[in-house]
Amino acid sequence: MKLLQDCLTEQGLTARMEPAAVQELCHVFSHKKWHLVVYEGYVEEGSLKESEVWQWLPLADYTKIPWAGPHGKLTALL
Repeated sequence: MKLLQDCLTEQGLTARMEPAAVQELCHVFSHKKWHLVVYEGYVEEGSLKESEVWQWLPLADYTKIPWAGPHGKLTALL
């Protein structure tokens, strides 16, 4: 979570992250296992401009995107 906070700070944002994870997910590829920990947070100050690295996606559109396996599991949380 600190890595995310640091990254957002570098982008000029002040964010508040909830300390408890919303959910933990696991996705197994044929050669790799991913463990994802999902946190909820809010941008309190600043705005993130879209670039090659970042893109904001309206919450309503999130479930319309064909995400890869582990990220697709996040749509069940919405």
